[in-house]
Formats: sequence, structure tokens, C-alpha cells
Amino acid sequence: MLDDLLQVASLLTGTLIVLACEINIATVLPMRHRSAYLVLTGAGAFVVAALTGVAPRLAQVHFVVCGLVCPFMLLEGAVGERFIGMALCVGLLFAGEFAVTLAMVPVAIQLSFAEVTREWAALTLGCRIFDLAFNICGGFAVRAFMRHHLRGDQIETVVPRFALATLLGVGLAAGLFYIIVMEGLVASDPLSVMSIALASLVVPLDAGLLWSLERARRAAAADAHARVAGERLEACLARYGRVSRATVRTAQLRHDARAHLQAVSALVAEGDHARAEGYAREMAALLRADDYGAFGLWDADGDAAGEATVSPGSRAEDLHASADAGTTSNKDGDTACSSQA
Repeated sequence: MLDDLLQVASLLTGTLIVLACEINIATVLPMRHRSAYLVLTGAGAFVVAALTGVAPRLAQVHFVVCGLVCPFMLLEGAVGERFIGMALCVGLLFAGEFAVTLAMVPVAIQLSFAEVTREWAALTLGCRIFDLAFNICGGFAVRAFMRHHLRGDQIETVVPRFALATLLGVGLAAGLFYIIVMEGLVASDPLSVMSIALASLVVPLDAGLLWSLERARRAAAADAHARVAGERLEACLARYGRVSRATVRTAQLRHDARAHLQAVSALVAEGDHARAEGYAREMAALLRADDYGAFGLWDADGDAAGEATVSPGSRAEDLHASADAGTTSNKDGDTACSSQA
């Protein structure tokens, strides 16, 4: 009686393992009609579990349709991302199954694994509970990986190769696993040992591919940072060029203003106020015609760097006043030019 209950619990746990894999696939990327898919998949998994004794091949059909074909059609994102997400989730499923198989090897020396599940129901249940926890925890890791590590330009060339290699590895592991289990091979059979050994090579292969994918992600991130830094440097150099040209123009204006002021001061000293006023108007017109914005001194928000506090219309009056006082302010308001009385 207890063995029967343990076998039923083990069967339900196996159903939950497959369901956990399908949930991982459904949540690894955004999916259309996810709620309907999860409801139908869950109901189908329990129906398959109930009909296992009648139609043992129905479980494989259910997994292919609900775990591979439908998710690939419903998942959103690039084809490479869908391949790699599904491959990682299916790889988790078969990695857990192989861990369970390896745990049963010491017990199933001259027994097939199907016989072990019947005669060692408690061990089978414990191993499948571990397998279920492994798939649930691995699902969180796969989702985190898909969120944070599949971004960048170079990754678009790495992801398809990684996805193809992962799918080939998972296909190899799945084929070897079903040869062992479905054909009823004993654990000590040479084909069984060779299958487990070959399937174990999938783990270092995927680890190496994951490392290459991580290197590509880091290279893409470094290229993005370098591109942003280059754009900022170009903007700074352009700004520097505009300010340099404006500085040269400002020095020229300062020189012209000093010459005009000297002439105005000399004419005022001679008493020729009419010509002095003409020079003052000429300088005011020169300053009014010049514009800060023409030499790149305007910021993006419209504020002028070093904008004069005096309007151009009042520069003539300033020139008259500076001619009498002997000093004047330059255009950017930060340098005083001494006039000769």
C-alpha cells in the first residue's frame, strides 16, 4: 500500500517536473496568450499522467507539442533568443533527469531504470523532488540570464551559434536518455554507460559556450561605452572650436574698440565733438552688428556664455560716457580698457 502511494506521488512529481519546464519556457521571454497556454498545458500534463498506463507514448507527444512547438510560435523576440531560452529550459529538464539517473546507478546494477522506479519508490520520489527543485531554481537563473545577458550588437552573431549548439547537445542527451529508459537497459550495460558518459559532455560544452557568450556581451558593452565616449569627445571638440573662434573675434573687436576710443578721446580733447560723435556711432554700429550667437557662444538652451548686460542700443551712450571717464567695458563685460585722455 505504501509503495503504491509512493509510486503515485512519484508519478505526480514527474508530471510537476515537466510542467515546471513548460512554465520556465513560457516565462523565459514575453509570450502571447500566456495564461491560456499555461492552463491548457497544465490540464494536458495531468491528463497525460492519468493515461500513462494506457498510452505511454502520449507523454512524449504532449511534451513536443506543448513544450517545444507551441512555445516557439507564441514566444516574442528574435529567433535566436527564443531558441536559446527554450534550449536552456529543456537542458535544465534533462540535466535533472540525468542527475536522477546517475543517483540510481549504484542501486540499479542489474536492473533497468523502469524496474528501479517500481522497486525503489522512496528513492525515486526523493530524486524527483530534488529534480523538481532543481528545475524551479534553474528557471529563475535562466530568466535572469535572458534579461541581463542577451543585449548588444555582437551578441546577435553569437546567440544563434550558442542556441544551435545547445539544442544539439540537448537533443543528444534526450536521445541517449530515452535509449536508456525506454529500451529498459540495465545500468551496467555498456551502451548505458557510454550514453551517460557522452551526455555528460554536454555540460562542459554548454559552459564553454556560455563563457563565450558572456565575453561577447562584455565586448558589446565596452563598444557601447567607447561609442558614447567618442560622441561626447566630438561634441566637446566642436564646442571648443566654436569658443576658440569666438575668442579670436572678441580679441579683434577689443582691438578695434580701443582704436576707436583713442580716436574719440583725441577728438574730444581737440574739441571736435561732431567727429567724435561720428566715431562713437560707428563703433556702436560695429558692436550692434556683431552677435554672440554668430560665433557659437549661445548654449543649447538659448543662454549666451558671457552675455553682455548692456543692450546694443545703449552702446553709443556707453562710448560717450567712457570717452569722458577714460575707461570702457569690452563686449563680454569682464575686461576694462584704459583710454588715453
